[in-house]
Amino acid sequence: MDIGKKVINDEVSVTNSNAWVVVNEISRLDKDLAMKLDHLIADVRESAYRSGQYDGLELAKGIIRGDS
Repeated sequence: MDIGKKVINDEVSVTNSNAWVVVNEISRLDKDLAMKLDHLIADVRESAYRSGQYDGLELAKGIIRGDS
């Protein structure tokens, strides 16, 4: 893994941890709101994952076509 990817992974890890701290704090006050936030975080993760897949697929298509 190159250094850029490690930095990104570290940032994602810290952000993920921060998000769960917020969910935990909110759950002490409002379980329903915490559950909605939990679902929102899951949706954002899924969207980011799909976006990464799409970008990777487009990159692979470009390599196969011989694009720079």
